[in-house]
Amino acid sequence: MIKDQLDAKDSAVVDLTNAQHNQRALEAVPAECPGQGSQAGAVIERIGHSEQRLSVLLEEMTIAKEKAEAASRAKSEFLANMSHELRTPLHGILSFAAFGEKNAATAKPDKMLEYFHNIHHSGTILLGLVNNLLDLAKLESGKMIFDVRRTNFCSLIGKVADEFSSLVSERGLEIHYAQPDREAIASVDRDKIMQVVRNLLSNAVKFSPKGGTIDISVVQREQALRVRVTDQGAGIPTEELETIFEEFVQSSTTKNGAGGTGLGLAISRQIIAAHKGRIWAENQPEGGAVFFFEIPLPTDGGSPLSNELDELRAR
Repeated sequence: MIKDQLDAKDSAVVDLTNAQHNQRALEAVPAECPGQGSQAGAVIERIGHSEQRLSVLLEEMTIAKEKAEAASRAKSEFLANMSHELRTPLHGILSFAAFGEKNAATAKPDKMLEYFHNIHHSGTILLGLVNNLLDLAKLESGKMIFDVRRTNFCSLIGKVADEFSSLVSERGLEIHYAQPDREAIASVDRDKIMQVVRNLLSNAVKFSPKGGTIDISVVQREQALRVRVTDQGAGIPTEELETIFEEFVQSSTTKNGAGGTGLGLAISRQIIAAHKGRIWAENQPEGGAVFFFEIPLPTDGGSPLSNELDELRAR
């Protein structure tokens, strides 16, 4: 893209140079020469167009350059953060394995059990990071396989909320999920929708203060199901409400110590897009962030994923 803009800029510069040369040539012609006025006017007009075109191209090149630099910085920050996130659990695995190896003959059974527990915990974290990287790569290449089935959507959300009961209790938090009385049946990939909800709840837990409440709701709006996850944290900087869903981009709040790789929201956006839905974030007036995603309900009894799956199989 930048190469094309450079070629266009060079072309505009040549046009402008030629027009200016013609203008100087006309100015050297005696004033009594017939037709000089109309020719000079045409040359001046061409110079004006060339200057305008050059100005637009230079502005476009500046914007493209700034975007490329921002993308490069974001990728560098992501790689640095990912290296840290991978190194932390790996260091834990190696350290506790070394402790166990050194003290195997003398350590008490409960101490050895603690070593194994910590190794298993760190290994689980490491596996999750690797799986996120693989999921993002598959989604972007169109190689992710979707298992679409008719599902009780509200029950699905409730099961994910139940998974977090122990974690939120440890953090001094509460999850409120008022499951609707009426069932909502949708054709979705059960595991991947649960993955999206887990990502949103993980973020809500991460940024919620002790004693805070996380609210989850599901409502049907026309031909779509809308999920709402609300926390009582610091919220999201307004200028980052869109960019936090991009690959290799993290919120400045995360960079300030909350941890994470920033892959969860990018993966969630890809999954929801594959379901022909949308996902977005807002800030609450009273404080805290709220994440929404919508899944369309098919009107013909089919699946909103049917066309997407056909496209994936054709690749």
